[in-house]
Amino acid sequence: DSFEELDPEVNHISMLHPFGWYAYGHLFDSVQRLYHALGTVPAPWKVLHSRADRVVDFSRHMNFLGVAQDQLIHVARPLRVPRLWVSPWQERPANFNPEIYDWIYRRYTGSVQQTRPLRLYLSRNHVKPGERGVSNEAEVVAALKEKGFRVLTGKEPLGSIVGAFHNAEMIVAPHGSLLANCMFCKPSCRVL
Repeated sequence: DSFEELDPEVNHISMLHPFGWYAYGHLFDSVQRLYHALGTVPAPWKVLHSRADRVVDFSRHMNFLGVAQDQLIHVARPLRVPRLWVSPWQERPANFNPEIYDWIYRRYTGSVQQTRPLRLYLSRNHVKPGERGVSNEAEVVAALKEKGFRVLTGKEPLGSIVGAFHNAEMIVAPHGSLLANCMFCKPSCRVL
């Protein structure tokens, strides 16, 4: 019955996700839609986004991409949006064309420091215990740590995650959205 009316003088860019929240893979799908808008939509503009608490440093992700904190509107209530821009992007999810990949890669890795090569294990047992996890994860982690592997869960700060992937020489992981960050790896990185 009631709607919050958004400013009719502002262009609103939809980065809303159909699931209603973001995990890493879904974040990058939405970023592709945002890419098309940022060079097209005239200022002033703001970005409408879904629930983002599953992505560590969500506003920092947006800042890397050229969206300031005060340009973000979390949609959690009915809104009336007088001027809405929705991307016509139709590619398959998690399938970047070279132009978008280059744009994301340069923005994220521009400030990453080079370290010695890292070996990473990506844990996901904390996401939904018993589902798509590793039943003997404690044993796997112990064995990999003996071989110098570092464990990532996705709860680390954005800079740590991007830096770890960019400096990785090997990644071992069950399938999960944290693997979307492999886009920051060097071509020589091996993924199991």
